[in-house]
Amino acid sequence: MVRRELELTGIVQLGAPMTDEDLIDRLLYTGEGTTLDYKREGYVTDGSDDVKKSELLKDILAFSNTWRTEPAYILIGFDEDEQEFYPVNRHPDDSRLQQFINGKTNKHVVFSYRAVMYKDRSLGLYTIEVQERPIYAKKKYGIVDKDIVYVRYGSSTAIADPTQIAKMGAMEAMRGATGEPLLAVEITNIEGQTPLNSGISFAYTHLMLEEYPDYTDGTHGYLKLNNILVNRNYYRDLALYHQVQKGSFGFRLSLVNRGTATAHSVRVHLCFEPAGTLRVKAELEDMPSTDTVPKVANLATLLNPPFDEHMEPDRLTAVFSFGKIHAGESVPSGDIFLVTPPSELTSIQVRIHADELRAPIVVSIPTTIQATAQTLSFEAL
Repeated sequence: MVRRELELTGIVQLGAPMTDEDLIDRLLYTGEGTTLDYKREGYVTDGSDDVKKSELLKDILAFSNTWRTEPAYILIGFDEDEQEFYPVNRHPDDSRLQQFINGKTNKHVVFSYRAVMYKDRSLGLYTIEVQERPIYAKKKYGIVDKDIVYVRYGSSTAIADPTQIAKMGAMEAMRGATGEPLLAVEITNIEGQTPLNSGISFAYTHLMLEEYPDYTDGTHGYLKLNNILVNRNYYRDLALYHQVQKGSFGFRLSLVNRGTATAHSVRVHLCFEPAGTLRVKAELEDMPSTDTVPKVANLATLLNPPFDEHMEPDRLTAVFSFGKIHAGESVPSGDIFLVTPPSELTSIQVRIHADELRAPIVVSIPTTIQATAQTLSFEAL
């Protein structure tokens, strides 16, 4: 039995960063209730059957309206009665889900869907954040009635009575008096014209480097000057330059506060797992010189590094600090370059932290990486 195994092995090591496996362990141990539901199979999100498609809308509304102090989850691919997994073969696109749900509600619903791996099984996870209530459908759709406030009672869905709805309104009025930030991340290409939240696709040639000889061509007239002024690592530097140029993908991210209050100590974690050959850079270096010209780093980058890097076994995390973000403000990160990402990297996990958030906002950006290996010979330089 899955839950019994978890009781024997423990859930999450205290003080350790929570991974997807840690989170799923906790969800499997918790059991269904006001913050969690299990589904053996995914929701119907395509086709013309509005009744079947409305089941997702109803469940999202019920979790959104239920009073809680932590995110709610719907775990796809697990049967609680059988205590068995049913891996998910096809995942819906989060951006289409956002359009489907938020095109039918009276206010924006803060939720996300992402694929997660648990013990080599592909599962799906809906995350519904704590948010402003009540939320309801603006018109009837399938089994969801117009202007009806659905809530979660235990492991089932019900209709809120007038007293509950009044309490929701009173609590939101109190919260609105002081305001509340509503943070979101927007990822675009370098030019800022193409949104990438729905997915990043990158195909490149991964140049494999060899051993290259010293550069010895003298141009300064005197042997002594050549020994001092000639860059003996020129061929090696040039090979590395070509590898980076061929294998880099650039993008930008912006933090947007669509709420009514300032967010403080805002940080964004970009998590890459597996990291493999990946390097993350804020800028790409210029072509190397045959002379030993000292490289002067960008002063602004030197004084204020754009991100901190944390390397764990096969996991790389880049942490961006945005500080204070006022209501209605959008703050860009500057350029970010992924250099030689591995083909095994299928998603980038984005975690938004702020002092005012009860829990981090987690977004998963799907990635499709195609790397073709090619040896860079000395003659090709």
